[in-house]
Formats: sequence, C-alpha cells, structure tokens
Amino acid sequence: MSSGRLYVYLNNELTGVLWLDPKKYFTFQYSKTWYSREEAIPISLSLPLSSEAYENDRARPFFANLLPEEKIRQAISRTLGISAKNDFALLEAIGGECAGAISVWPTERQVALQESYRHLPLTELERLTEAMPARPILIAGDGVRLSLAGAQNKVPVYMDGKEVFLPEGGASSSHILKPQIRELHETVENEAFCMMLAQRVGLPVPKAEVLPIGETTAYLVERYDRVRGTNGQLLRIHQEDFCQALRYLPTEKYEGEGGPSFAKCFRLIATQSTSALKDQIALIRWLAFNLLVGNSDAHAKNISLLFTDGGIQLAPFYDLMSTVIYPRLTRKIAMHVGNATTFDELDEQSFEKLASDAGIRAKIIFQTLQAMSLTVPKAAAELKTEFVARHGAKDIIDTIVDVISRNSHKLSALAKQA
Repeated sequence: MSSGRLYVYLNNELTGVLWLDPKKYFTFQYSKTWYSREEAIPISLSLPLSSEAYENDRARPFFANLLPEEKIRQAISRTLGISAKNDFALLEAIGGECAGAISVWPTERQVALQESYRHLPLTELERLTEAMPARPILIAGDGVRLSLAGAQNKVPVYMDGKEVFLPEGGASSSHILKPQIRELHETVENEAFCMMLAQRVGLPVPKAEVLPIGETTAYLVERYDRVRGTNGQLLRIHQEDFCQALRYLPTEKYEGEGGPSFAKCFRLIATQSTSALKDQIALIRWLAFNLLVGNSDAHAKNISLLFTDGGIQLAPFYDLMSTVIYPRLTRKIAMHVGNATTFDELDEQSFEKLASDAGIRAKIIFQTLQAMSLTVPKAAAELKTEFVARHGAKDIIDTIVDVISRNSHKLSALAKQA
C-alpha cells in the first residue's frame, strides 16, 4: 500500500514531502519551491521554513496530531487492515481532508481537480451514523479520505441548506458532524448547549446546532477554518492545535501526562498572536467557562491557532461540554489550575499560582471568575428555556444548569476572598 513518500499540501500547493527513514521514523522536508516563495508560511510553528529535513522528534508530533485517537483509530485500523500504531499508513489512507488547510496524499497531484461531493440522503445518513462506532464514516466508501483529530466519532461534511454531502477526492467540508456517544447520555445536546451558551456569553465559537437524523440526533458545527471566497468557493484556512504548535504528541495532550500547561499556552499566544492581548483575555475566559460548566477535558488539542491573512490568531473555541455530569468520566482537570488537579481542589492559592506561572496578575483572573460567575448562570437559565422549547425537555440540560449554579457560587466566593 505504501509508496514510501507522502506529499503534504497546504490548500492546493505542495509544501513538502514526508517519509520514513530506515528506522521507520518520520522525516519531513519542505520543497524548495515552497520555502523559497516570499509568501510561504510554515505548516507549523514547530516546523519553521527551512531547507533542512526535520527528523522524527520534530516531524511526528505535527502529523500524528492530524489523526483520530483511541477507539476511533482502532476502528479505522481494523477496517483498513492497518496497525493502529502506524501513523504513516493511516495518513496515507485518510489524510485527504484534515483540520485546517493541510492534506496528505500518497502521490503528487493537483488536489483541486479531484473534488466532488456525494449526497447523503436521510436514510443513508441515519445508517452511516448508526454504524460509525464499528465502521467510522471517515472511511465510508471509495474516494473518501477524511481525517479529523480527536477521540470522538466525527466526520467532515458539506452542508447545502439542510442537505448533507460527503466530500470526496480532496473536496472541502463546511461542517463537522458528531453522533451521540453511545456510552454517555445525550452528548449531542450537552455539547450543543454548552457551545450555544459560550456564544451567548461572548466567547468566540462557531455556530453549533442539534441535527435530527431519523430517531436520533447529531451535533453539527460550522468549521471556523473554512470561508467562502468571492466566487462562492469554499476556501480552507490553515490552523494547528496547541499540541502541534508546542511539539507534543497526541498521547501527551493532558498536563498530568506531561502535556502543555495553561501557562505554556498563554505564553505561546503572547509570542505568536498578532492580537495577543485580546487572545489572552479570551483564553482566560475560556478557562473560567470550562470550570463553570465542569469540562475536565479542556486540553491543549482543544485550542488552536489560525494562520490568517492578518497573521496568527487564536482560533474560535470548540469541543466545549460538561464532563463532570458523567460519573464514569474523570474529575481530573486536563490543564491544572496551579496545584489543583481536580475541581474539588480549586482554591484561592491555586488561581494565584496559575497567574504566577502564566506571568499575569491574579487580579485579572479573579475579576474574570467573578464576572463570568454572574453572567454564565443567568445566560444558562435563559438558554435552557429556548433550548427546551426547540428540542424538548432534556434531563441533561437540567443537570448542566445545576452544575453551573454550584460552580458559580464556589468560584464567585473564591474571587471575593482574593
């Protein structure tokens, strides 16, 4: 199956070649045509433009983070007959439509010439969604080479009104679709509610909604790394998550497993964003929001940077949901707050240490906690009424609103003591 070389495109431009050395380690090298261009940008902050080849310790983190994780990776590997540990073969098989503007191909080609879309009528969409745990829709048919990072089942799709299409042969997607997680209760409604709530309180997030599919529902969110051109064509915007930018493998995304801390992410924005102050404030508010809704899975792969025409900026937030409402999920915090590793350990000193580590005044964090502890519960109560009117009564929404109420009282009290 393997050609021994993979061709890495940014939009439709060949940027470089990825291959395995004799020890089966990753090696990436920019093409001279790309790095010599005045307008060229690196595919990653961890892989600056250079004529030299990048060896495994530099190359693997970026490319490994393009791939699905955990059970999704296992299911794809079983279907394709590829080892789940073989990142290179997986990229070769499903690297055609990744996050941002990156695509990976086994042959050098003009990707734009391959674009097409396959309509998914409701009956087929329902069937594929139901089958995703065993056979991810990422590999649902010939010509489909789609890869989204993360541990959840998801698929990039193209939406035309209310009709759903599957991109083929390098075509761009406009939305991401996630089915219900079978092992957990009403995850679609959970994530949609939290994303809508984030938007309501002023966090930058893409539009999200609940999509009915037969007897079930799916979570549908617009891609913030896609925009319409003047001719209506869907254009990709390059992005990378913070694990890629900071050179961490996906298995290192949690701080407790050696992954990036909030302070490290905060400093990355300070040095790389063209809107550093605005983006740093947004990141502090992101932290406060996750603590209020009880999201313990707010790790470095769930925040990204966008490479825009105006420079590098913090991307809109995504994957916001309440995890503490599920007893089987950990209460450990993905990014520690000072010395606190769980919600129960949060105290005044933990936030003071977080501020010290990040190089910001603790007063800014406490003021943010205080403000959001007032606005988020009120907004959640208002949104609950609207959400129930549209989607019907959901136990999960009542539970999330209760969690927000309890957490807001605790965080507000801590902020007042400071």
